[in-house]
Amino acid sequence: RVMFSMIVNNGQIARNVLFLLDPMSPYTYFCQKTCNSIGITDEERRQKCMQVNIMDKLITVYFSNTTFKGINLLGNDFLSQHRLKCVLDYNNLTAKLK
Repeated sequence: RVMFSMIVNNGQIARNVLFLLDPMSPYTYFCQKTCNSIGITDEERRQKCMQVNIMDKLITVYFSNTTFKGINLLGNDFLSQHRLKCVLDYNNLTAKLK
């Protein structure tokens, strides 16, 4: 599995967040810990989604409450909206979004 460390900003608070890349997921999800760390309230979480900046790219994120409760997923929405692809370098064991 590919993981990326990315800066998330909700307009007030910025944090470094670890994401699991899941291009098969149609959406990007935040776990409860990430919501807490950037100050997303329970009331905001009841709305099911909100817009934030991930690496200065605006995206709608959803709040995980099912299978992937403790994981932040970087979904296909982020990749396709910003025309990014994941490039894997198996020799150096690195991954980049380009």
